[in-house]
Parts: sequence; structure tokens; C-alpha cells
Amino acid sequence: MTSPESCAMFEQLSNVPFAPEETVMGRVRTKPQARVDVVDSTRVPVQQKFVRGLEQMNASLVERDDENFLALTGMLAQEHVLFVGEPGVAKSLVADIAKEFVVGASRRVVHCCKDTTRAMAFGPIDVAAIKDGHQKRVLTGGAADAHILVLEEVFKAGPAVLDMFLLVMNERRYEEGVFSAKVPLKLLIGTSNEWSPDGCEAALAAFFDRFLFRKHVQPVTNAGLRVLLRKAVANDPCRPDFDDYVTLDEIERAHTEAMQLPVTDGAKLALWKIIEGLAADGIKPGNRRVMKAVKAARAAAYLACAAEVRPEHLDVLRHVLWVDPQEQPLRCAKIVSRIANPTGAIVQEKVGQIAEIVDGIKGKLEAIEAVSKLEQIEKDLQALPAVPARETALRLLREGFKTAHYRAIGAKQDGE
Repeated sequence: MTSPESCAMFEQLSNVPFAPEETVMGRVRTKPQARVDVVDSTRVPVQQKFVRGLEQMNASLVERDDENFLALTGMLAQEHVLFVGEPGVAKSLVADIAKEFVVGASRRVVHCCKDTTRAMAFGPIDVAAIKDGHQKRVLTGGAADAHILVLEEVFKAGPAVLDMFLLVMNERRYEEGVFSAKVPLKLLIGTSNEWSPDGCEAALAAFFDRFLFRKHVQPVTNAGLRVLLRKAVANDPCRPDFDDYVTLDEIERAHTEAMQLPVTDGAKLALWKIIEGLAADGIKPGNRRVMKAVKAARAAAYLACAAEVRPEHLDVLRHVLWVDPQEQPLRCAKIVSRIANPTGAIVQEKVGQIAEIVDGIKGKLEAIEAVSKLEQIEKDLQALPAVPARETALRLLREGFKTAHYRAIGAKQDGE
């Protein structure tokens, strides 16, 4: 079988030219200065809003670049996003910030529990209509009236309520008996502390399939935790002060533009190889999910300011093409990254090395050795194409340099 073409470089969201700003262990260290990509002049205004919004979300939230990217990619694709992780990892914060990024929209949050009823989620029965012999529900103000909807602890709602959302999420319609109404939904973000809560097994497969993007949200690293503590000391709420917002009309326009992006032959070949690689590993997503994977790639390319879908834009499919949440997400990510984004796979390896080096710093001697190792990783990262993951790795690297500096002089870092 012919090997896939080498992945082309992402259109840069930002570059990281360095200028001296701080000294670590007697050596000049630098902070990245964001620079918009050369394609900035070709961005349509609404696209620029999405790109800038993502940049501000990434700058405000600690180690949540992937989650921010998925929230806005879902908005562009008009497909839904599921975040699963232990309490306190900013699942709801990402969803809330994405919700606030849209103005002029009906924004609803439903806190689900085992006692959640249709009336609680969608609205009460229309008593006046019953008197006239009709069965209707007052949807105003409920989940079926929302443009942007957040379902907190979604699987605790139980199968009966989850079934009501299936048609809402896919066909954008609410139906109950003979009553039917159009739903204006643009994006639904679900959050949960667990993948397979008791009592939802029967409805889980169908409901999972309605979320095109699904991600396990991990706690921040030790370096990220130090940043969070510094933000807490500074009373930083970890919320972006957006320069601008998007309207419903702009979401629709951006969606149309994104879905019209051409797909290169290299991306088509890479997608097919991903499907084959997943099948060989026992991962077989349904036909609808595979078809919608193209929507996901187009939205990702649009958010990367690309004029076409190239192989590297398929990297988002690591959050799309798996089926079983227990083992397959990691295997899927490895297969997708190997084919679509080998640079991203290298970056992830470097991130792991940074964490290992920083965790091993106990005193001055280890700090000096760590600086040398971190400098080599910095050179390796700078030699890579400017993919978004590289910027995240460079931020972690700078935190590593700071930790080494504090350990070398015997001082305590904020948060210790």
C-alpha cells in the first residue's frame, strides 16, 4: 500500500520569536511574543473572530488548549462536544466560556440528575392547549429553545430523558406524541464525571454517537498547577476578556465557509489510511461518524486559517473516530497522529520528557542538569513546524525553566 504523503505544515496561528525578557540561572531566557500568521490579511472578519477568540481562551485557561479548540470546532461544525473527567478539571468552565463567546443567542444550562424530568429539561405541559384538546409543551426557556446548550452531568439524567435529546441533537427537532417543534440548536456541550454511569447503558451507545467530539479531560500537570496557584493569588478568574464576540448569523456564515473548504488528495488518502489503521486495531466507527469526520476536519482547518483541508487537519479525528471510551481513545490518538500529524506526536513525546525532567528536580545539582536537558528540548521544539501543540509545549518548557531556577537558588516557587 502506498504510504501517505508527508503532512504539510499548519498555517501558523502564531509564531514564537524570542526576545530577551528574563534571566534563569544567569542565562538570558525569553518569553514568546505572539505574532499573527502571514495569512491574517486573507482572513474574513468572522474567521478572525474565531481565531482570536481561541487565542484568548488558550491564554486564560491553563492547559486547556485542546478543550478550547474542540469547543470552537464544534461550534463551527455545528456538532456537539462531550467532556468527561473528574470534578474540578474545568469541563464546565470551558463550556461556559464557549457559551459566553456568542451574543444574541439563547443560552441554557441544564443540571442533570436522576430525578431530571422532561418538564425540568424542556418545559412544562401547555395546560391551555390541553383544554383545547391538544398535547403541547411550553418550550420557551427550556433546552429545546436554546442556541447554545450545556448539559451538566449529562448521563445522570437517565435513559428516558436522554432519548428525548437524540432527535434534538441530530435533527434539531423536538417531538413528543403528535407535538413537534423546530429547535434552533447550534452547539451542545455535555459534561460528565464518568463515561458509563449505572442505568444508562441502553441509551449510551446512541447518545454517544450524537457527540461528534468526545474528550477525556485530564488534571493539569504540576507545572500547570503552579500557574493555577499564581492565578489564584492574583485573583485571576481564568476567564478571557474577549476582544469581540460572534453572533448567530456569523456562526452560520463561518459554518458555511468552513464546510466549503476543499479537501486535498493528501488528506483523502490520509483519512482512508486512518480508517484502515483503526479497523486493523479493532476500532470500527459507524458510517455516520466516518462521514461527519470530514465536517470535523473542515472546521479544524478553518480554525487554523487554512484554505484547504490537509492531512494535519485530520489530527482532530483522534477525538472523533473511537467507539469504546475505556481503551480506544488512546489507541485511536496514536494511529491518527502517526498518519495525520507526526509532528504532533513528537511534541507529545517532548511534553512527557519535560514533565519527567521537572519532576526530577530536587536540588541545585538536578536543576543545573535539568536546564541543559530542557535547552536541548527547546532546540528540538523550535526546529518543528509551528503547530498549535508546539506552543503549548513551549509554555510548559518555560515553566520548567522557572522551576529549575527556583530550585537552583533554594527558593520556593509560588504554589509550593
